[in-house]
Amino acid sequence: MSLLLRLATLAAVVLTVLGLGIGSASAHAELATSEPSEAQTLTTPPRQITLTFTEAVRAGSAEVVVRGADGRSVTTGPATETDAVVRQPVDLSSDGSYLVAYRVVSQDGHPVTGELTFSYAGAESSDAGPTGVASSTDSPEPPVTQAAAEEVAVADGGAGAGLWWMLGVSVAVVAGLGMLALRRRGPRG
Repeated sequence: MSLLLRLATLAAVVLTVLGLGIGSASAHAELATSEPSEAQTLTTPPRQITLTFTEAVRAGSAEVVVRGADGRSVTTGPATETDAVVRQPVDLSSDGSYLVAYRVVSQDGHPVTGELTFSYAGAESSDAGPTGVASSTDSPEPPVTQAAAEEVAVADGGAGAGLWWMLGVSVAVVAGLGMLALRRRGPRG
């Protein structure tokens, strides 16, 4: 078996093993529970959003965007992580629907994104302001959902970026091995 054929076989084996490693890395954290939960209607405003994942997330990786139907952020500080629990402080001042869009990085390095919605129906409506806001929550919700999801997606950088990076490195390694094999053979003639 020629050296070039052996190197090509080795490269194929390495790429296969790397491909299998990528598949096993897909067992990453998932959202297990949240408080408030998906589609829940609250009568008391929460002080924080709590997201609990199936495994610990990397410290400093959590990004949580919480927006009201008017598109405004209601977060009051940075998200914090403790093992598998992420907490995002919020201040809800008006009735309506809220979107929670999140991005964390699991311990295996895989970014995990998602979103959930909940409603708050407990603000006092003694003046026309909150009533006007509550009545306008029906139509603007899709743009809010899109805006918050885009904000998290931009921070994500693309979940498949690691795969492309690994593929590029693998191609470079195979090309380098091929050039090395040709160089070692020397000129014939």
